[in-house]
Amino acid sequence: MVLLVIDPNVLVSGLIAQGPPAEVVDLVRYGEVRAASCPRLLAELEGVLRRPRFRRYVEADEIDAYLDVLRSITTPQPDPVGIDDIECRDPDDAYLIALARRTGADAVVSGDRDLTELDDPRPPVVTPAGVLDRWDVVPRRPFQAVRGTFQVVLSGPKSAERRLHRALQAAGFVTQRTSGAEEHPSSTWVQALCHGGDHPPEGFQRDKLDRAQAIGAGEGYRLCQHGVVIGGPAQFRVVRHRVSGEELFRLFADDPGRAVEQLARQLGLPSEGLVLEEAPGAWGLPGVT
Repeated sequence: MVLLVIDPNVLVSGLIAQGPPAEVVDLVRYGEVRAASCPRLLAELEGVLRRPRFRRYVEADEIDAYLDVLRSITTPQPDPVGIDDIECRDPDDAYLIALARRTGADAVVSGDRDLTELDDPRPPVVTPAGVLDRWDVVPRRPFQAVRGTFQVVLSGPKSAERRLHRALQAAGFVTQRTSGAEEHPSSTWVQALCHGGDHPPEGFQRDKLDRAQAIGAGEGYRLCQHGVVIGGPAQFRVVRHRVSGEELFRLFADDPGRAVEQLARQLGLPSEGLVLEEAPGAWGLPGVT
């Protein structure tokens, strides 16, 4: 699998704007590529995001949530040492090259000309768009929810979509766009998911619904639907343990086979130990007017 070292400036853009930088972050988030990090890289990222000029784009709790996500999805490494002999136009970038060399990374991802214009760097320096072109990868989300997941769907203006995603993520939700936008081109549907376990504690759903609804209202969004399961019956599947027959998960999957592989890795089981079945009936959500 491709291993990258991502310049903090790309990670900044991945949080505050749509486009290739955000897609590269999603590639790491959904396991299409791997990324290495080190304390210096994450500290530089945090320092940039907390500058006063970024307050109009991102709140403090959003920064905290983003840093937590990056710590969980990147491979941590110690800070590189002995970097004085690495030639860079900006000496402050040398540690990124050193980190990439030490980890055997396939590329450094950056839009900084001090890096992209280096003569024959090892490993190569590619832009975020170059990552998508070079390895022909797209961020795929193999499954959207499992049993015990609470879903809220909100609809509102496209102009506020990015802010809504960030605010919901900072509040502990996983977010995605839904397929409703094609039917209503002036609006965007945002799906917020939060896993409460097989037996969510009393009040979990109401708390999450109220929180998501309040965040959405602040951005001009309205609640469309909510519930514990999502989607249409054609894509629902039940995942069972092959030996015991126990139902382990219910999921709504764009790629069910790949979803089972990922679930097996998370459970520490061979994929052959899981059985995928079509779900009985539809798991519809109540409409909310």
